[in-house]
Amino acid sequence: MRQLKTSIIILAYKEPEKFKRMFKTLIKNTSQKRTPYEIIVIDNDCDGNILKYLDTKRGDVEFLIHHNKTNGE
Repeated sequence: MRQLKTSIIILAYKEPEKFKRMFKTLIKNTSQKRTPYEIIVIDNDCDGNILKYLDTKRGDVEFLIHHNKTNGE
């Protein structure tokens, strides 16, 4: 039987330092073994530094990015 995952949806727009702190806290305080989850980042035309940060996490953390052309799309 396939185990269901919890979806964690994160909006990314501005304030890259706050986003980084939140993302690090999320990873530190979650466990794939205890509660399987997927991370979905919604890029609402976010600050480029957020995308650069996420690029550095690609090998460490599995996540999907959905790109919107504008905030509020």
